[in-house]
Amino acid sequence: AIILTMAGGLFAGLQTDPVIGWIWYGYGSLAYLGSVVLLLITIPKAAEQKNSISLNQLTAYRRYASVFVVLSLAFPVIWFFTPAALGQLTLDGEVIAFLPFDLATKVGLMVFVSGAGERLQG
Repeated sequence: AIILTMAGGLFAGLQTDPVIGWIWYGYGSLAYLGSVVLLLITIPKAAEQKNSISLNQLTAYRRYASVFVVLSLAFPVIWFFTPAALGQLTLDGEVIAFLPFDLATKVGLMVFVSGAGERLQG
């Protein structure tokens, strides 16, 4: 589902026709919704049914998955409210604007997970 999300974003970004770009963006958004369902509902439910995870591990997993989903959703929301969404930035401008945010969220997520990752090990 994540690969389909990235493919939708890639194809949306490569389009010169805005309507086709938004269609690809919608496709990627639906694929992302599938990822969210897997992360927040399907995987925890399967782990609970198999009794293969403790309550502490399940709570920690849900917390980390929720943080990941929120950080992932921040990108399109922030992009939508910037000049990039209106086509007022060049590709280089978008990269310069979003690269620090991208790095900060990814590094922040890794620090968050590794700082309390022992909860996932039981």
